[in-house]
Amino acid sequence: MKKTILLFLISFLLLPLFAHEFWLDPERFYYKPGALITVKFKVGEDFAGENWNGNRDRVQSLRLYNGNGYTQMDPVVSTEKGAAVQFSVGEEGTAVLAFESTPAFIKLEAGKFNEYLKEEGLTSALEWRRQNHQLDSPGIEHYRRSVKTLLKIGNGKSSTYSTPTSLPVDIVFHNNPFLHSGETRVQGTVFFKGNILANQPLYLWHRYKNKYIRSIQYTNAKGFFNFRIKSYGKWMISTVVMDRALPNSGADWDSYWGSCTWGYY
Repeated sequence: MKKTILLFLISFLLLPLFAHEFWLDPERFYYKPGALITVKFKVGEDFAGENWNGNRDRVQSLRLYNGNGYTQMDPVVSTEKGAAVQFSVGEEGTAVLAFESTPAFIKLEAGKFNEYLKEEGLTSALEWRRQNHQLDSPGIEHYRRSVKTLLKIGNGKSSTYSTPTSLPVDIVFHNNPFLHSGETRVQGTVFFKGNILANQPLYLWHRYKNKYIRSIQYTNAKGFFNFRIKSYGKWMISTVVMDRALPNSGADWDSYWGSCTWGYY
C-alpha cells in the first residue's frame, strides 16, 4: 500500500437489506493533499439515504485510483455491520474510489417488481415478462452494486477521472467536472463488462440545500452521455443493467446497480 494512503474504519449504522439507489458519499469533494477523507456508503431514496448495512463479506472490491495507478483497499474493511472508510491521498489531481459488492439475492412480489422495472426504464426486462406470461410472478434478482465517487485533491491536474475501473458498470467521464464553474456539461461513456452500453437509461441526480431533482437521459448507440450541470451541490449519475440469469442459478435476473458521484463542496 502506498505511504500516501492511510485507511481507517468507522462503524456503520444498520439499514434494511435493499433500497433503490446506492452511492459513495464523501463529506466533501475537494481536499488538500494528505487531508483525511471520509466516504460513507449510502443506500435509499431521493439521493438522501442512510448508511448501508454491509461489512467486509459484502465487498468484492474496493479500489482507490489516482495518478499512480490504484491501491486495493478492501482487505482492511471492517467485519462489523455497516462501514465508512477514511483515507488520505498525497498526490494532487483527481482520485476515484470504486466499490463493487458481492452478489446478493432479493425477491420482490410481482406488482412491485413490475413497477420497479418501469421506474428504472428497464423496458426490455418488462417486455420479456409480458411475452413469457411472467407479469404475475415474483421477481428474483441476483444483484450487485457497482459504484464510484470522484474527488479533487489540491490544485494539480490529472486524468484519473477518465480512467476505466474494474467495475462491471463503469461510468467514465470524458471531461473533468472539477475544472469548470457556472453552468457546463459532463460527458462520458457507460461500459458494461468492458463493452459500451448503448441506449441505456441514466438518471442524473442533483442535491442542494436539502432539495433534489432527477432527470433521465439515454446513452446513444455508442454508449455516450451528455448532461448539463451547474457547479454547486452534489451530483450523481445512476443506472441499472438487467440480464436474464443463468439456469439453475436460483434467480431470474442478474442486475447491476451502477452510480458515480461528484460535487462542489
